Amino acid sequence: MFVDFFDLTMGGVIAASLLREGWTTLSLNSMFFSAAGLGAAAGVFAAGILADQIGRVRVLQLCLGLMTVGTLLCAGAPTMEFLIAARVLAAIGMGGVPTISYVYLSEVLPARVRGAWISGAGVAVAMSSTAASVTGYYMLPLGGWRPMFLLPVVAGLLLIVMLGMAPESPRWLAVRGRWQRATQELARIAAAAPTLIAASRTVANPVPAAATGPTAGPGALFRAPLLKRLLLAMGLAIAATVTSNSAVAWMPTVLMESASVERGLGDNFVIMLGAPLGSVVGYFILSRVSRRGALAVTSILGAGIAASCAFIGRDAGLIPLALVLMALINLVCTIILGVYLPELFPTALRARGSAFALTASRLSLIAAPFAMAAVLAAYGRPGVMLSLMACFLVVTLLVTALGVETASGPLQD
Repeated sequence: MFVDFFDLTMGGVIAASLLREGWTTLSLNSMFFSAAGLGAAAGVFAAGILADQIGRVRVLQLCLGLMTVGTLLCAGAPTMEFLIAARVLAAIGMGGVPTISYVYLSEVLPARVRGAWISGAGVAVAMSSTAASVTGYYMLPLGGWRPMFLLPVVAGLLLIVMLGMAPESPRWLAVRGRWQRATQELARIAAAAPTLIAASRTVANPVPAAATGPTAGPGALFRAPLLKRLLLAMGLAIAATVTSNSAVAWMPTVLMESASVERGLGDNFVIMLGAPLGSVVGYFILSRVSRRGALAVTSILGAGIAASCAFIGRDAGLIPLALVLMALINLVCTIILGVYLPELFPTALRARGSAFALTASRLSLIAAPFAMAAVLAAYGRPGVMLSLMACFLVVTLLVTALGVETASGPLQD
């Protein structure tokens, strides 16, 4: 997931630099971001279906392979149009990586530490934004943007090899009726991390109820009681993804409007430090508070700070306040995408349910960059920040009106 989000943030930094150099235009940059959204939507949809059929680990390897090939093509792009096309291929792989990674983690971690540990893993994910900003700050002036694309290529190849040694999800194996393999993989997990032995309850029966029960078929997602959860997941995923991607992708452009490239990238680096801070906060609170309460409070705080960032200047504290805003954005996204969504669905449909919700969110990213570009052109930074405020308020309304609490018990089988 670190590599996936590094690539995402890197794309925003590179696009801002190319715009400054005149190699692209604001319209082409919007197409660049939208193309990534289209590819990611296709990738996450396919990954969710495949992960429920052939396993979590194998799908992660496939997604990383597509991301690696696409990113390598980006490094050699002769034109902006070629770069956009290559970005689509890379995004197909990138779309599936975080979704299936979070599903996998939710299935191998026991309930009492699931929220905290996934949020802790989010520290590494969040550091990817900081790492990409630092890399851009030093590499763009020295070596240009092409070498930056080679970094995810090397990392992707290493991760494919490492995943070949990772255990498959015991929950998924049990639901598929592969009881013996599930027991073996659970033993591997317990040997590597004894505290996870509590997860042994997930394979207490050779074939769990969900494997043969009425909720096992894909159509169950579109009937009560899962339909309400699917709609909730889709709404939350759209709001979280638009907020996060808009902040990461457009923050460098917003900052460079009133500063040099070097100063804008430096400010962006400071702001992106807020992302890992949000995950650290999540690590300490998610085992102690409800999912609904955490989402409601953090989204209200985020809305207030985004509104403040719309109207204060750099000398009045814009950069520190934007850092706090980035922390809250990352915290809300970690809770929704990493913890809450997988908990809403039974094991047989967990990857598919999460993927359907995230497909909707990825499709929203096709239009969101054009909308954000229009807002930026017409209203500048205040328009962008007030748009982020609106996304936070949507999260508050959804979790208050439709949210269900999932923190207190084990995952549904």
